Amino acid sequence: MRIKHILLAAITIAAVTLTSCHSSKQGSVVKNNHTQAVSRSTEAPSAASALLDTRQEWTDVQLPVSIKLSQPASVSLNATAYMRRGEYIKFSVRMLGFEVATAWIDTDSVHAIDKVGKRYVSESISRVTTELGLDIADVQEILFGRVFRVAGAEVAASDFKVEATEYENMLLLRPDPQPEILEYGFVVSADETPLLNYLLVDAGRFNAVAQYSGQESTAAGMVARRVSVSSTEPRKIAADLTWNLGSAKWNRGDRQKWQAPGKGYTKISLSSLLAILKKL
Repeated sequence: MRIKHILLAAITIAAVTLTSCHSSKQGSVVKNNHTQAVSRSTEAPSAASALLDTRQEWTDVQLPVSIKLSQPASVSLNATAYMRRGEYIKFSVRMLGFEVATAWIDTDSVHAIDKVGKRYVSESISRVTTELGLDIADVQEILFGRVFRVAGAEVAASDFKVEATEYENMLLLRPDPQPEILEYGFVVSADETPLLNYLLVDAGRFNAVAQYSGQESTAAGMVARRVSVSSTEPRKIAADLTWNLGSAKWNRGDRQKWQAPGKGYTKISLSSLLAILKKL
């Protein structure tokens, strides 16, 4: 039945992205011949400070999201996302009033359940998070289009080196120092109210780009309504997430729990999942 494959493919896109990372560092996607240093005493602190001034602290949120996956399969669906800051991300897919699939991502594991086909994926991502230094708070910042320092560290304007780019009115903010394994940077507009346009990531064989648009003011500060994520190495992945920020419910004290599937479910590996994706 094709629908169960589609549901499983869509809700596990984050898991496929995370677990396809490799840690052999070979270069930097955030370095090129078209950038030049900008003094920390001028544009650097002003651009970073203005961007950080739009942030607000948050604890939890529930909001609808539309997901469109174009690589490695063509999938479109609607879901509800539940997040608790620094703890977990949950996606729930419903059809005709029934929950047909869920995905759960935390600092140690990713779980995805296909309730139609009675199959599930449950994989540890601790190796990836340890090697790259990313944690669940960083993933949440990536999904919302907010600047961050890896491992959920507090971020300040003085943490960035800022470079001009070949594009007028665009600056590249690179957290300094960079992690040993991972290099990353943020492309922001140099307007009076800067907006984050791109996140660039390089971890050796793994590289990825996130593009942001439609920023809106929320209880968490400025959040990008749309995020488009793509990677070319070691595997092509492309997905668009569009948040319904107008229906978001922030800071209500909500707390979700991961529940393992009951009897009758078959566990499959991520390698099996990828084989399914290739057949879609």
